[in-house]
Amino acid sequence: MKGYKKRLALSVFMVIAFPSLGQTKLTQESFWSKYSIRNYGVDDGIFSQQVYKIQKDKKGFYWIVSNSELLRFDGLAFKDFDKGSEGGTLYDMDEDSQGNSWIPSIGAGLYKFNGDSLKSYVSQTGELTKAVLVGENDSVFVGTYGNGLKVFYQDSVYQTYTTENGLVGEEIWTLERDKVGRLWIGTNTGVSVLHEGIFKNFTTENGLPDNRVRTIKALENGEVWVGTDKEGIVIFKDQKPTKYLHSKEGLSNLLVQDIEEGINGDVFIGTLGGGVIRFNKEVKETISKSEGLISNEINTIEINSDGLILIGTEDGLSVLVPKFFQTLSLNGKDAFEEEAVTLNQDGKGRIWLGTYGKGYRVYENGNWSTLENPPKERNGYAQSGTLDSDGNLWVGTQGSGVFKIEGNSFVKKFTTQNGLLDDYVRGLTFDKSGNLWVGSNKGISVFDSENKLIRTYSTAEEIPNPFCITLVTASDGSIWYGSYGGGAVRFKDGISTIFDTGKGLRSDQVLSIYEDSNNDIWIGTFNYGLSKVVGDSLFTFSPKDGLPSANYAGIMEDNSNTMWLATGNGITKVSLSDLNQYQNGSLSILPYH
Repeated sequence: MKGYKKRLALSVFMVIAFPSLGQTKLTQESFWSKYSIRNYGVDDGIFSQQVYKIQKDKKGFYWIVSNSELLRFDGLAFKDFDKGSEGGTLYDMDEDSQGNSWIPSIGAGLYKFNGDSLKSYVSQTGELTKAVLVGENDSVFVGTYGNGLKVFYQDSVYQTYTTENGLVGEEIWTLERDKVGRLWIGTNTGVSVLHEGIFKNFTTENGLPDNRVRTIKALENGEVWVGTDKEGIVIFKDQKPTKYLHSKEGLSNLLVQDIEEGINGDVFIGTLGGGVIRFNKEVKETISKSEGLISNEINTIEINSDGLILIGTEDGLSVLVPKFFQTLSLNGKDAFEEEAVTLNQDGKGRIWLGTYGKGYRVYENGNWSTLENPPKERNGYAQSGTLDSDGNLWVGTQGSGVFKIEGNSFVKKFTTQNGLLDDYVRGLTFDKSGNLWVGSNKGISVFDSENKLIRTYSTAEEIPNPFCITLVTASDGSIWYGSYGGGAVRFKDGISTIFDTGKGLRSDQVLSIYEDSNNDIWIGTFNYGLSKVVGDSLFTFSPKDGLPSANYAGIMEDNSNTMWLATGNGITKVSLSDLNQYQNGSLSILPYH
């Protein structure tokens, strides 16, 4: 049941954390309906609007080639890199084995970017360069716009190909290498295939539907797809044109700007005016501005192994995020039409969804039922929940104390009349002895298994702040208390230890506490803070370490040891191993998604 609970918790994170994602208008069966769309434009930091190339580096960052800008995208925000720039319109990008990125431009020639600054090679390439491809031994093939193909090695040109030695044209748009190592060169006057120093050329006279070639993609099955300016796509097999894709084959626009291969035989086609088409054998599905894309004028597509699809357009960037949750219907309506506050699973496998003012929804055997609010003193809105050793669900409310659910009924257990310091309850946990710890707005009350009050914590000498946000029982028997203003407290063996800004927390306003599979405790706070407890001290991660600028309201580890961090800006996931390696100095920056 443990893994199931984690997946369920993630579903709630996604509902909370992505309120601004636009939903596609496609049918439930559509491939595109499995994605939510987030659009980025001028207001988000893409000031040049046009996105011509997207590439993920070895550290996990996305690099956006946007007209006159080189931007790094961490999944939330953009950072501009212009040190050393001599201008020009940037068009393409490829990374060598040393981590250097090669970027052609119209106006300033070829750039090399070392992660910090740009260096121009305009004196060697000329001002007009449009395509780049890193080959074996870090040789760099540069497609110029008017001076043919240049090959760089160790920062200098050692070979140039023009029409005089066989190239079909000298205005080059795109470069690609196929599965057997042949170099395909797309130009304004046809396609050249270079292999072992010999060119084989294709034009409209021997197979191309249009001589103006805009993109070439070599697929895993050996096919090479060639996209043209006005006549769609031609598919080559063994250097022979075998199939043509035009309007009647499903292309929404015949000017093809990019072709990328996905999984399961998917091929994604970006058109200038018709959005993106997904081809899978005979299945063709288009997504466009009417379904949520920022523009129909597509320049580039990047497919991520984690399922993300990034689409660069003339008007900005669209990021397609896989939907990690399924919406469960409630009597034909959306189960989440009310504001969800808590989510728990009891010992019988039932799912309890607490709503704000609309009672509980109980999911059992594929069906929803409704359990109204607990008896009201002021109100009985759900606020927290925990399970006892028998799998019974205990509920903390916003104003009516603590209830135990027996069968399908609420049984009142604790209020201010029998031991609670306050009836607004935000934290509930059972310790190893079966005692129930209840955290409220005014401190902690502890009840034994006979429901007798045995201890309270409320004064400044006992806890630094009485306003409880969360209570957690760790595997070593310690109790962790997170407060809104006093940091966190560990209760263990009769000793309380405070973890606050004086020990390294980014904020004393604690939002979440979590124990990972290594039994390490993590604390999420306001002010962009994520901290790991190390003995009686803390190691704190912050935006300068590579994590996004966000408040960490929820922390969870899945079965593959990935940490999921729920924030006000969305969901961030990062490997637990990477976090630990960064802590011990083995990593210099944290890759995350």
